[in-house]
Amino acid sequence: MGGLLVTDLKMQEGTAAVVVYSAGSNKWLKINANALVLATGGAGALYLRHDNPKRMVGDGYILALKAGAELQDMEFVQFYPLGLAEPRYPPFLIPPGIADSGRLYNNDGEEIHAKYQIQERPAAERARDKLSQALFNEIYRKGGEVWLDLQGVSEDAWHRDPFSASTTKILWERCGLMHRPVRIAPLAHHVMGGVSIDATGATSVPGLYAAGEVTGGLHGANRMGGNALTETVVFGAQAGKSAAAWVKNNPAPRTPSLRADLEAQPLVHRKNTAQKDPARLIKKLRKILWTDGGIIRSRYGLTRAIDDLDEIQTEAFGLEAGGDVRQLQRILELRFACQTAAIILQGALRRKESRGAHFREDFPEQDDQKWRGHLQVGLSSSGEMEWSFKAI
Repeated sequence: MGGLLVTDLKMQEGTAAVVVYSAGSNKWLKINANALVLATGGAGALYLRHDNPKRMVGDGYILALKAGAELQDMEFVQFYPLGLAEPRYPPFLIPPGIADSGRLYNNDGEEIHAKYQIQERPAAERARDKLSQALFNEIYRKGGEVWLDLQGVSEDAWHRDPFSASTTKILWERCGLMHRPVRIAPLAHHVMGGVSIDATGATSVPGLYAAGEVTGGLHGANRMGGNALTETVVFGAQAGKSAAAWVKNNPAPRTPSLRADLEAQPLVHRKNTAQKDPARLIKKLRKILWTDGGIIRSRYGLTRAIDDLDEIQTEAFGLEAGGDVRQLQRILELRFACQTAAIILQGALRRKESRGAHFREDFPEQDDQKWRGHLQVGLSSSGEMEWSFKAI
């Protein structure tokens, strides 16, 4: 059965239970297991511009947190500077190798690399954060446009590296980069933070494992290009083996089923009830994170974003489900989005320095004396977020 959304997760004495909503059949399911592997991806779709699946809003982080696991490094969100920003075209990554063969400039004709003293090449790979900040400043702070001109680049040059060659059909032919300059803008790309795990993929909760972008710690404050795919393969296999070994070595305890404790329908469901559109709220949330909780951050902007997000979250948790089952799914996802966004913003506000993909314009320097370590967050017995710092 496809199109399932896990809405609740509980762990007890090494056993797991989840409640699942199927929008396709409009049914709720409760499932037990002796171990569970979280592999729900990241939260890039929380931002106005991103290259993630549009429903990738961080639900796995919240499920893990409520199950008793700890999150770390959630303030570290990576942005890719060179994303296609042409009207009527979806955002699409422009390979760093081929981008350096062209000209990157603003509406005044100023060369971006020279203006912001970016010497590293490929710039989008080796100066990813600095270039993203430069483009954000040009486009979203100054209200201009940034253009990439690849008209003089030969077809042979497009095929010099596998990444560029793989995009030829889309960028070189369909989007017409060989004929004209195109607008570009940064994209939210990868979340380095997530569920704390050990080398086996185990969380701090017995029987709960995690792998992929839902986890934190492997990449530190930033991520080298290509490492996310390697991480998924390596830790996906490791987490699966570890979960299987757990089940083999820990027979299911003789306790009542956890399914009875799960909330099956967390929304009031009324037919033909007019509701505020959750799509409007998620769009507003994405703009807030993009403007104040993304590439360039400050105490003022983050505080404003947290206040604005509180209002959205209040609305989100007050929504009732109408007769449209897809609407119910969107409301559930909006709630996850609000909670994950709040953690990212809170972490970014607490870390008073700039490090890796986290840039605070009011604290532009890296401060190893105070901030070399991990910001961690868990839930108290009363369900409140508890923050701590683990120095390394």
